[in-house]
Amino acid sequence: MDKNIKFLQQAVCCLLGLGAVLWLESFTSLDIWLEDMFFLPDSGTWLISREFHTKWGILLYALPKLLIIAFGVFNLCFLAYSWKTGKYVGWRKNALKIILALALIPATVGGLKAVTNVYCPYQIERYGGPYPYAPALKHYPQNFTQTDIGRGFPAGHASGGLALMALYFCFTKHTHRRLVLLGGLGVGWYMGIYQMLRGEHFLSHTLFSTILAWFIILAIARFVEEPMLLPRWHKKFAMPDLPKEPLEN
Repeated sequence: MDKNIKFLQQAVCCLLGLGAVLWLESFTSLDIWLEDMFFLPDSGTWLISREFHTKWGILLYALPKLLIIAFGVFNLCFLAYSWKTGKYVGWRKNALKIILALALIPATVGGLKAVTNVYCPYQIERYGGPYPYAPALKHYPQNFTQTDIGRGFPAGHASGGLALMALYFCFTKHTHRRLVLLGGLGVGWYMGIYQMLRGEHFLSHTLFSTILAWFIILAIARFVEEPMLLPRWHKKFAMPDLPKEPLEN
């Protein structure tokens, strides 16, 4: 199949998926139904309480994020080293994919948070918060005076882990690709579920971030791998031509 057609098909599927999640978030009660399971109304706390998060958050919340940042910095340093020394040219494109994914995906998710204006579960009245519940495609009540915008949708914490799915395009063997794809999904959803269990996000928030992350990764892979999109820079990331051996007489 032509690469352009395959990319367009996958991109359209991602856009349809994003639309489906928006509909799910705005016009069904699935988010509320699931989040109710994580809330303990008798004590007004979540399955992962503030006390638990205070005690273990450095290990379970902050450490994964720090490791992902460190991984991005490592690839950035590697790319600079490879460029300066001319070594490991074959991995330059992969390092670039990883760097772009780790930078663009959280940045895009962060930008959308201000646009969607959706509060986190712990902030809404149903769970003891001060704000009414209004999904992304619905309006707040007319008598509600908003002083602070909601920044709950999409899920930001999970986006860094989901960016690791970019490793899929760093390998050629299908077995390796499946493993790293599942690894990226696993890290991202671990981070997303952790936030759901403490009332920071609904299910749809992480679902939306997952599909959006894959859409961005597809665009990054297409951008890096297609020489016609950026021919001059593409040459700098390509493998050098090997010297031709002299013909024998």
